[in-house]
Parts: sequence; C-alpha cells; structure tokens
Amino acid sequence: SFMDDFSKEFERGMLEIISRRARARVHANLCYQEYIAEREHIHMNSTMWETLTDFVIYLGRTGKCEVDQTEKGWFVTYIDRDPTRVAAAEAKRTREASERDAEGRRIRELERIAKRARAEG
Repeated sequence: SFMDDFSKEFERGMLEIISRRARARVHANLCYQEYIAEREHIHMNSTMWETLTDFVIYLGRTGKCEVDQTEKGWFVTYIDRDPTRVAAAEAKRTREASERDAEGRRIRELERIAKRARAEG
C-alpha cells in the first residue's frame, strides 16, 4: 500500500540522518527537523506513525536504535548492524585485548627480573 511505501521511505530517510551521527545520542526532534528540511521528504502524516514519539518507540522496539525519554524529549542512538563494521569493531577489540595481554606479560617479566636482581644483589 501507499502508506507502507511511505512509511518505509520515511524510516529510511530518518535512519540515514540518525546514522550520520555514528553512535552519538541525539535528540529525535533535531533529526526530524533535518529530515523535513529536505525538499523531497515524506510527510509523517502519510506514514503509519501518527507522531514522532510513535516512530521513536518503533525504532526502539525493532532494535534499530537505542531510545530514551527525558524531560527534554526523546533521544535516539543508532545501532550499527552493518556486518563489515561489526566485524571490524570486533577485530579491533580482539587486537586491543591481545595488546593488553602482551603488555601484561612484559610487565610481569620485568618484575620477575627486577625481583631476581634484588635477591642476587
């Protein structure tokens, strides 16, 4: 249906704007203001969401964004599920853990040498 198509297009456009913020927590209304500033945007009243709050809750429920509400309104944080970026982030975590382990071994070896030197000294 038209509403489904418009809803998908609206979601795609909003997620594009939210994802540009990387993993930053951003006020949902700021993203919406940026979205409606584009000349070719889909009006929210032609989507299945009646309000921005409904849309934000949908993003949280479907796992596309982390969402939270404060006295200042709704905030969204994009969850990047791109397999390439997820794999790169995992590789970076593994590499950093390996480097920490190697550094720990070097420190323990130096402590052992120092202790032996003190004992022999």
